[in-house]
Amino acid sequence: MLKFPYGISDFYTIRTEGYVYIDRTDRIALVEEAGKHLVFLRPRRFGKSLWLSTLENYYDVAKAGEFAQLFGDLAIGRNPTPRHNSYFILRWDFSLISAQGGIAEIGQAVHAHINARIQGFAETYREQLAYPITVHPTNAIASFESLLTAVRATDYRLYLLIDEYDNFANEVLMSRAPPESPPVGRDIGGGRRPLQGIALRRRAAQDGVQGGERGRQRHGIGSRLHHWRRANCAQRLEQRL
Repeated sequence: MLKFPYGISDFYTIRTEGYVYIDRTDRIALVEEAGKHLVFLRPRRFGKSLWLSTLENYYDVAKAGEFAQLFGDLAIGRNPTPRHNSYFILRWDFSLISAQGGIAEIGQAVHAHINARIQGFAETYREQLAYPITVHPTNAIASFESLLTAVRATDYRLYLLIDEYDNFANEVLMSRAPPESPPVGRDIGGGRRPLQGIALRRRAAQDGVQGGERGRQRHGIGSRLHHWRRANCAQRLEQRL
């Protein structure tokens, strides 16, 4: 009996537990040709999270020993690119960030989520890292700086994946955004926007960082988020809307 992975967006689970998988891995080579900083914009339930999970498992140096099991019978397994299993993977999922409370509370939630993922990163790659990553409880940007510094001291590069990158901001804008309200992304955390700060850090270290992001396509909202996205991301979004 066929096992259909309804509601499952984890590539590793699908491949190791015998679920049906429709092979689209031949697109991985096309993604590599497209550039370093990519945004995937598609409607809900379109498979964006599964695609990020596919990239995560393909590029993760920690999964090198399982490459044959995960990809051996797939298109990319028969013709892999040189970059497979050659990155540290850092994945953020902004759908887990609560949009409840005021700007300060949302800002704290952003920092908490990023810090938790950085802490998990440190645990996963502790044997490959030359020295520990310092996690700053109230400053995820500083934590991210520490992570980048630790990565630079290794022979590997960082692949940053961001799932639902506009989710919490969309939720705020959908639920409470009177015209006089300040832009959410501008004031989260106060002063410089934390997401903007992280984007600037990543841009400054782009020689060692690969990036992929995905967000939901919502008419009338995307243009209000451009102020905290990188300029090239905003341009891509405007072309889609």
